[in-house]
Parts: sequence; structure tokens; C-alpha cells
Amino acid sequence: MSGRLVRWLLSLGAAPNRAAFESPRLTIVRHHRVYANGERALYHLGVSERMLEGQLQALAKSGMTPVSVAEGLQRLEKGAAGHHVAFSFDDGYADNVERALPILERAGARATFYLTAGLMEERRAPWWDELAHALTHATKTSATIEWGGTPVALDVAHESGRDA
Repeated sequence: MSGRLVRWLLSLGAAPNRAAFESPRLTIVRHHRVYANGERALYHLGVSERMLEGQLQALAKSGMTPVSVAEGLQRLEKGAAGHHVAFSFDDGYADNVERALPILERAGARATFYLTAGLMEERRAPWWDELAHALTHATKTSATIEWGGTPVALDVAHESGRDA
């Protein structure tokens, strides 16, 4: 189990065999993208296929199977004991269907998929993807943008500056 997966589990407060004895609790895990293993993510809003599989396996070992957001809210409303986990995938990326859905189905897990209607109708990338692509493929070493009337210098020559 990777260190990133361990940190993720600890952030949930997940502990094996404890879920059935807790008062109702819902954690919603939000992902945007599911990248192919080894693919470099443009920014940190996604997970690799391996990481998603690891999350689902770790949850299963803790007695938790992800449900949709609506199902999780229903369980809270009914006072169903235990720690419930709902997965959501935001913005309607194709990899949600191509990668996430088969992984979820194999694990018997459910999730909520949110679509960004305006972007789908226009068939264009969201602004944050356009910005990430521009920074990743920048030919200059720095850029200055104006934010609230204040110039902000960005170091785009290094990954740490592009991720800032």
C-alpha cells in the first residue's frame, strides 16, 4: 500500500471493523479525473487507475463500499449506523466512463457522476484544463498575470511553479 493511499485512508478516519459501531457519518470523496497508470496528470484533481483500485480495496477491507451521494444522504437521513462513503466524479470527463466506471463496477461500488452541461454543449475544455495545458507546455520561463489589480509572477520553468 502506497504512502499516498495510507494518508488518504487516515484522512477518512477509516479503521477496520469500526464502521458498524459508529453513529451515522458520510464522507464524500471527490475526484475529477482517472488517469491511466503512468500518465502524468496536468494537476492534482485526479487519481491513477491503480490509486482508485487501491482506494476501493482499502475501503472494502474496512467494511465500506462506496455508494452514490444520494444513497449516502438517504442513509444519513434514516440514521443508518456506520461510516458511509460516497464517491463523486465531477465535470464529465471521458475517463470517468472509460476508466472509473469499469473499476467501480468490478468492486461493486457506486458513484455519482456530475456533468458540466455548458462545456459539453460547446465541446471545449474547461478553463482550468486550458490553463494547465498552457503552463505545462510553456516555452517561456515566467509569466505575469494580473490578479485583483496586482501583478503576480509565475515561474513556469519548473514543475513547482506550474503547480502553484
